[in-house]
Amino acid sequence: MTTITAARMSETVAALYETPQLRALCADATAALAPELAGLAGTHALLLDAGGAPALPPTPLLAVWTRLEVHAGALSGDLLGNADALPFADDSFRAVVLRLAAEAIGGPEALADELARVLAPQGIALIAALHPLSLWQPWLALRAHRGGAALTLAGPGRWRSALAARGVDVYAVRRYGAAWPRAQSARTQPRWLHAAAGGGYMLVARKRRPAMIPLRLRPRPAAVAARHGTLAPGAHRACA
Repeated sequence: MTTITAARMSETVAALYETPQLRALCADATAALAPELAGLAGTHALLLDAGGAPALPPTPLLAVWTRLEVHAGALSGDLLGNADALPFADDSFRAVVLRLAAEAIGGPEALADELARVLAPQGIALIAALHPLSLWQPWLALRAHRGGAALTLAGPGRWRSALAARGVDVYAVRRYGAAWPRAQSARTQPRWLHAAAGGGYMLVARKRRPAMIPLRLRPRPAAVAARHGTLAPGAHRACA
């Protein structure tokens, strides 16, 4: 793929995220993330976005947020870098949030390694993604056919497997968003509809603690001095 072709694909993907339909779905994703974010505490958190998304709700218990936007695998925002090599040290973040970002990179496998690396032990990962088994898939396929703005959709099971292999366990999966592409939020639809067939889903995962290997202690003889003199030969202490 030439540099010009890659740049054009990046532009078309960015334009896709600017459509009213995906903007509405992103707003629904933000609303779905809010209750989980409210209960998290820590000093640093990371947000990976596809660009053009609204700000996250206030998180008073999470002190510092680093926000990066994904464009054809490259990262911009607070820092510059690549999605396959995040510019952070191991175990840097108490929380990592992906908001419709993995689809623009290449799916779970493209991010799982780095997500698990920068997430601190017992840290929380919140992943908002597009569901491949929804009415959004034909709409996205039509957009890709017309303009080349292809997104990689992956289901919750694929995310669960990719994360579990890297020490991050998924313990909750929830659907959200409108069941079909629309420019309005899903709040006008019945709750049961987007809970059962919403166009997006959210994963809540936690990184395992590092395994602790107990040390086997070697018994060492200890000399005990008698407090009241020595015992007479042949005498025995009384034992309870």
